Amino acid sequence: MGYGPATNDIIARPIRYALRLVRIGSPLFVAAAALDGSFAVFLIAMQAFLPDMMQGGSGSPGYALGLYGVSRVLLQAPGGLLARRVGERRLIGVGMALGVIGLLVLSQAHSLTIAYLLVFLYGGGTALAWPAIYLRVSDLVQQGRGELFGMLTLGALSATMVGLTTAALVVDRINERALVFGAGLTLAAGTVTFGILSMRTRDSTGERSAPLHDPVKRPRRSVARLFVTLILQGIGLSMLLPILRQYAHDQLHLQMNELIVFALPAGFFGALVFFVSGRVTDRLGRTIVVACGSTVAALGVTLIAMAGDITLFALGAIVLAVGFAMNSPAIGAWITDFADRAGGHVGLALTVQGISFAAGPAVAGGVAKSAGAPAAMQVASIFWLLAGLSAIVPVKWMATRPRAASPGTSPNKGVPSLEPESDPLIHTDSRPDPNQ
Repeated sequence: MGYGPATNDIIARPIRYALRLVRIGSPLFVAAAALDGSFAVFLIAMQAFLPDMMQGGSGSPGYALGLYGVSRVLLQAPGGLLARRVGERRLIGVGMALGVIGLLVLSQAHSLTIAYLLVFLYGGGTALAWPAIYLRVSDLVQQGRGELFGMLTLGALSATMVGLTTAALVVDRINERALVFGAGLTLAAGTVTFGILSMRTRDSTGERSAPLHDPVKRPRRSVARLFVTLILQGIGLSMLLPILRQYAHDQLHLQMNELIVFALPAGFFGALVFFVSGRVTDRLGRTIVVACGSTVAALGVTLIAMAGDITLFALGAIVLAVGFAMNSPAIGAWITDFADRAGGHVGLALTVQGISFAAGPAVAGGVAKSAGAPAAMQVASIFWLLAGLSAIVPVKWMATRPRAASPGTSPNKGVPSLEPESDPLIHTDSRPDPNQ
């Protein structure tokens, strides 16, 4: 028994839509995966390279990661402004190239001071690239930003897991310099592939960057709500990272490698949710999905904190992964909804997010030292819950959704869309493309 034309269209249209997003977004997928995958290798390499090879002492990896974070905080806002002036694709390539230089030269460094400076250069390069990626998404798609960010985040997280696993397996088997060099080669391969795909995508579609545009006017309280949500959520997420080892030992009496094995089902369920959460956020709006995802994540963290056996931990990890997968595409799309002609809003939002990622481990360390890792997780769940509440503080509906477009036009006034109905791609007008 066959399906009717209407049913076939219902099934086929989302698939065609997703494939089209993959085609136009493939350079960005490569850039995001290369940036996060190389950082994962760098993260593991620093644990051995600086203390052993550079005689930097036990605190040197922390200092290096602190410098990396400082560079991200200082340069992401200027990166957003610069991307609009030199072109998003160009700045992504330049930022990734600076990161490559930093890592490759770092692998040959013999001075601890020079090593720290090169870490700052590496972080600065990535800080320039990420705002440009967000702005490029804002120019490529209008109604499909959530779905595109779901794909981007899934690819980046997959690359992170591959990088962490590979580096952890070889860190004790190869020279520390070789591992840092490998991180540089990973980013270099991604940089070259990004450049090739960018040229092919532009040539095959005949499209150029969307015209620089002014966003829909949004109330200041809506911007503040986004920033508050980013801060609360960033603290809640980053609080979990430094206490996992202590939690595994004290609460479950397991080693980290054993804990990771029991967390694998969570990764599977999270990946499944990523495939649909972006499309859901494009249909329902950003804030409602952020609120639901943050609440689910808070429940997952609470279950993990209460876990007295590995079964409850695995269940809590699945719930946390589902909440995170619901939330991430919506947050990314919400940030790009504030893209403006100058590019400063996106860079500032990423800076605020970076500050929260730096604050979370400090909060977790203080709570864990005085009350233990489970208590720190309970505090993290409170931050997640507050993030969900802050996302749905009543403001105008227009504040978090693109303005409705009349048939044949995009949400940006005067910019025609590819199809009579909502289509994510945007044709350019006669203005020159800054990426050329």
